[in-house]
Amino acid sequence: MATFYRSLAVAILFVALLYLLFFSSTTEEQGRVRKGQYFQATLRAEPLIEAIHSYTRYYHAPPDQLSQLVPKFIDGIPDTGVAECDRFKYVNYRGSRVEILWYDLGSRDGLPMAKKSQYSDGDPGHAVLVFTLAGGDGVVGAKFDRMPKEYAAVEFDSEKWLAGRERIAMAADLPEKYELNRMPRSVLEKLLGHPDGVRVLRDTPWELRINCPRSLTERDVIFYWPTERYSEQLYGGNTELIGNWLFIR
Repeated sequence: MATFYRSLAVAILFVALLYLLFFSSTTEEQGRVRKGQYFQATLRAEPLIEAIHSYTRYYHAPPDQLSQLVPKFIDGIPDTGVAECDRFKYVNYRGSRVEILWYDLGSRDGLPMAKKSQYSDGDPGHAVLVFTLAGGDGVVGAKFDRMPKEYAAVEFDSEKWLAGRERIAMAADLPEKYELNRMPRSVLEKLLGHPDGVRVLRDTPWELRINCPRSLTERDVIFYWPTERYSEQLYGGNTELIGNWLFIR
């Protein structure tokens, strides 16, 4: 009987390994096919990109929407050629530069995070407070990231904060005392001191994008910036170049 159960266990393990190998190879092949489709989409976009550049040179500003290109700069707006996401999406950012400032809140002391991290800035064992600034000045978003599931909250104290003490404990009280959104950068840095890190999130006049769903909760994003200068960390996904477009999974 013991021999039978050992044989059964080996058989189950063998079938499981075959399934994992098959599933892995199938997933990898599907990924290669999708990236091939996206590369073809970038080629289909080349006349559209040239039309946007031509419009910009003529009017000294990019169009507000793609329909303004037709028919003077292009006969018609091409589709992507990808069935699940056949339209190019366009945004005119009007020269608005977006930056991220972040503050180290200190170590979680090995405690698990309350939710999945969205940012890779700083020490991964530390919590951070991340501010998004538009136009290089005004705060348009503030998020705590990599916070522990449980911690003892205390009242915000400016002196302790500037000294780098008990920041995690004071975190919850900070937005209670201050209106962080729309706060000017100068006021923010006077309150919290110089940030521990700064990086550019977006610095482009316009963007051409393809959003492609992979499931109910996941999607691929591939986009083009005319500057072709992309941040190494964008939107919390893995990035790679496909031609001169950036692919985020």
